[in-house]
Amino acid sequence: MIHHPEPSPEWNAQNGVDFDFKVLYYIHDREYNFRSRHSHKFCELVVVREGSAEHTLDGMHSRIHAGSVFFMRPGEQHYYSRANKLGIYNILFSSGFMDKIRRDLPAESIVGHFFSSFHYTPRALSGEPFRRLLALLVEVLDEPRSDRPGARIQIFADALKILLLVSRSARLPDAGRASDTEYRISQLLEKIGATPAEAWPLERMSRFCGLSESGFRRNFLRVTGSSPIRHLLTLRLEKAAQLLQEQSLSIAEIAETCGFSDSNYFARCFHREFNCSPRAYRRRERRT
Repeated sequence: MIHHPEPSPEWNAQNGVDFDFKVLYYIHDREYNFRSRHSHKFCELVVVREGSAEHTLDGMHSRIHAGSVFFMRPGEQHYYSRANKLGIYNILFSSGFMDKIRRDLPAESIVGHFFSSFHYTPRALSGEPFRRLLALLVEVLDEPRSDRPGARIQIFADALKILLLVSRSARLPDAGRASDTEYRISQLLEKIGATPAEAWPLERMSRFCGLSESGFRRNFLRVTGSSPIRHLLTLRLEKAAQLLQEQSLSIAEIAETCGFSDSNYFARCFHREFNCSPRAYRRRERRT
């Protein structure tokens, strides 16, 4: 496995801070959650080389795995959770770089889609296009170490090849294929993430995915590494913890907002998850 912990050289603009293009490679081999959420001042294309995780972008949840590719705009908050040896390339672009190339790519491409209102659903690469993309990314990371003249020109050329390859070859999951269970489960994760306070019994989740309850439980565990009920509970508790940090709502109001009709039950579940009461959690997090 190739692991490049060091970034490739920055292409500094006149202010010495901004850059046109950079590639980083990271392996997330432990759990992450909303507390690691962050945003950037640049455009970011993420390519998943290996492993899997759940990715949350501005409240929208999707399961990502090897071959997944997606864009993020400057300022969008995101984080990874339930990471399982997740190896990702972060391909960073300045907004100016993106503006220069977008006119030559069709609106339905992943780059054109990046500038539309609804752009998040991860696309996927597989087979030969995915292998070519990985080879380009390795070349970008290795080129500065080669001591050959023209390294920056080569990196710039590879950057254009990467965007063109992804725009031509990345595809949205095929919602019409009955066998595409992962797509339907990823759509369910997005729906639950957007409406965690709604009632989501197993029967409703199974029906949403077009599966029997037993088949749904089996496939949900395979895709997410968690049972459906456990996933929903964790999602609601993470949302509650976020509100405890950021809002002045009462404990009972937060419990109701996150789908808990009984605030005492909410407090017990919260204590099991975070090893402290909601009130103590709020005091601790607001001090840090």
